[in-house]
Amino acid sequence: MILIFALTEFVLCLTPGPAVLLVVSQAVKNGSKASLKGAAGILAGNIIYFVLSALGLGALLLSSARLFQIIKWVGAAYLVFIGVRMLVTKGQVGLVNQDGSSTVASVRLFSQGLLTQLSNPKAIIFFTALLPQFVSPEHSVTEQFIILGIISVAIEFFVLAS
Repeated sequence: MILIFALTEFVLCLTPGPAVLLVVSQAVKNGSKASLKGAAGILAGNIIYFVLSALGLGALLLSSARLFQIIKWVGAAYLVFIGVRMLVTKGQVGLVNQDGSSTVASVRLFSQGLLTQLSNPKAIIFFTALLPQFVSPEHSVTEQFIILGIISVAIEFFVLAS
């Protein structure tokens, strides 16, 4: 069952979305080392959504169409803001030094990744829909969620870093 989850996660991670586009744009603008900070923010967002899904709050979001729409539009507005900001600062130097050492830049890159992922309500719906398929009530549900979460983060990191 874990292998099927890992394969499903891998295939779905390959689908381009806001997270992949953000990491690629950060890599182009600031270098591949700097883009790993954005990837870390995206993975932190995934962990938050994973925990929320495991606690059942994902079901609450699924039951509230209004809340889903609000999060969806806030997320869309944030992505437009990031896009416009990237166009406006197109000719400027990247956020980080050549060695990628700027702390403020690191926090900004991480925050962009985190906010991009948290403003994507499809992520929590994905986890809420997918996880129950791979959790068996006969075994420790908490252990299973932890294992699936670790697998998910590891695969997503590999895809984003690539």
